[in-house]
Amino acid sequence: MSRPFLVRAGSVIDCLAGERGPATLDDIQRRTGIQRNSLIKLLAVLQDQGWVDRDRDRFVVGRKLVGWGLSVASLDRLPEEADATMRCVSGRTGLNVTLSILSVPHVVFVKTVGPTPENDRAPRLGGVMKLYQASAGLACLAAGTQGMRGDYWSLLAGQGCDPYRIEEARTQVEAARRDGIARTVTPARGTVCEELSKAVIGLGGDPLGAITLWRCRALGEDAPALDEAVPVLHKCIDKLSARMGYIRDVAA
Repeated sequence: MSRPFLVRAGSVIDCLAGERGPATLDDIQRRTGIQRNSLIKLLAVLQDQGWVDRDRDRFVVGRKLVGWGLSVASLDRLPEEADATMRCVSGRTGLNVTLSILSVPHVVFVKTVGPTPENDRAPRLGGVMKLYQASAGLACLAAGTQGMRGDYWSLLAGQGCDPYRIEEARTQVEAARRDGIARTVTPARGTVCEELSKAVIGLGGDPLGAITLWRCRALGEDAPALDEAVPVLHKCIDKLSARMGYIRDVAA
């Protein structure tokens, strides 16, 4: 999109956001000064993108933009809202729990609760990791919009990322779509870090971030499977997603 187009689109959205109710074509033209034929074409494109909605002869801010705005507002609340959920999951499983915020093409680690392992595999708060390198990012990719999925893989290929690593991440994302949870097992420096991540969903169905249940153990050390924690993670995070604005029925 060219800058003049974006400027005109912004003026239309500003106009609709400032109106007390739906606006007619004449209302928008009077407020923006855009030539009528150009405005008709512009509104058609904005409708196609979901940035503007139309009800007969009147226009309003599109539901997609409303959803984006509310998701941003939800994002500001997420660390506070997630605290009780994280403590519940950690208390019921005895494992570490980390919250990550989605910031495409990364996730950012913002909060951890639970026992702190004595090794350097613990996520560092404020740390940034590419989506395909973390189970939290894979969970977000699995839960994200179709556009984000497609654009992200194209971006990776265009950046010259290892095709094997991209294909491996694709496989993990498909498994996460099927199971609702992303799983990773990463050996490093004599330890193995195991993770289960599930996306926190905001209004509109897009991921705001993810909560990760994880542990690190010595390489070769036997430990119970994490599968028993999956139902706890599903139930707690679905309830959190409902509080963040995702409209769905959640079992008590």
